[in-house]
Amino acid sequence: MTVTRMGAASVGLRGSMPHLAIAVALLAAGLARGQAPALSVQVLGSGGPRPSAQASSGTLVLVDGVPRILVDVGPGTLLRAGELKIDLSAVDTVLLTHLHTDHAGELPSFATARVLDGGRSVRLRVFGPGGNGGFPSTTAFVAALLGPKGAFRYVRHFGADLSIDSVDVITKPQSSSPARASLGEGLSLSALGHHHGDAPAVGFRIEHGGRSVVLVGDVDPSGLPAVERLARDADLLVISCSVLDPPDSPPALYERHSPPGEIGAMAARARVGAVLCAHLPPAVSARADAVRRSIGARFTGPLTLASDGLLVRVEAAPAAARPDAGRGQCRTDGDCAAGQSCFLCGEQGTCLAASCETTGCPPGSVCRPVNCIRCPCPPQCVGR
Repeated sequence: MTVTRMGAASVGLRGSMPHLAIAVALLAAGLARGQAPALSVQVLGSGGPRPSAQASSGTLVLVDGVPRILVDVGPGTLLRAGELKIDLSAVDTVLLTHLHTDHAGELPSFATARVLDGGRSVRLRVFGPGGNGGFPSTTAFVAALLGPKGAFRYVRHFGADLSIDSVDVITKPQSSSPARASLGEGLSLSALGHHHGDAPAVGFRIEHGGRSVVLVGDVDPSGLPAVERLARDADLLVISCSVLDPPDSPPALYERHSPPGEIGAMAARARVGAVLCAHLPPAVSARADAVRRSIGARFTGPLTLASDGLLVRVEAAPAAARPDAGRGQCRTDGDCAAGQSCFLCGEQGTCLAASCETTGCPPGSVCRPVNCIRCPCPPQCVGR
């Protein structure tokens, strides 16, 4: 994963790339040779809902070097795009992780910007969660803002004719299979619901050119197993890191957000190549080192905390660099090599050396794998 902090004085993966000039030169040279990465992400907003120097949540996904997908569109994201002189004219897909104001509040302004690009017609696709008693569905949300009778219906014929196809992603967090859609030109989208307190929420996985990135907004601890399934073996996981480890954030926030330690453990189990922590409120940014230590204690891959303008090239991590590298995936012991057992965790297992027979079990018993929801699975001692 190559990281460039636009307008900053340094760039790096946990301090591993200290020379900004070299990083920028290499990236620029690659683009000049037509070697744009299959996938990159650029953070437009890395902040939270409270006033700060950072814009609220918003991340661009660049496909072959061209901005194509906008994931969340919180207040301030368009300002950042303007400051960075980003051309949004090819962005035709918006993915909303959930319908809180700091993730979806600037959707009408983005639609307005698109119809003023100079074309005769603009077609947008908006994917997001279904609704419940406290939140509208994405289709209802879009219709209320930009539909024929919406609050900002004038935008539909303001410079260009606007049409919007909105899709409610309705999958339960317990679902084993995500919803899938093709976005054309070899670009695929998968989506899976998860938990964010009382707000319906969705995580998204984008794949193109052999690369994969998973983008997740706010998620509470009960939603992490769904994120783990969606992010399995992804090259990059972009996830909100909005609280500190207990007890250092207000207790109520842990009902809606996962602490860094649990995020790190989930990322390690999912064997993602790299993690980018986004949606950082001031209280979390002020203790960035503590967040890095907590995640890094469990996830040993590249870890970066987002800032506005950050550009990340999605790259395949070397096999040896992924957590649990070399351990095969399995459902039964028969899927593993000799001397290994299948340790199941949820729906998919990991082949590990069957070395626990004499560790932790009484004489005359052996350790067998068990199926569990959260890793590491506890051993189960059974008679020989």
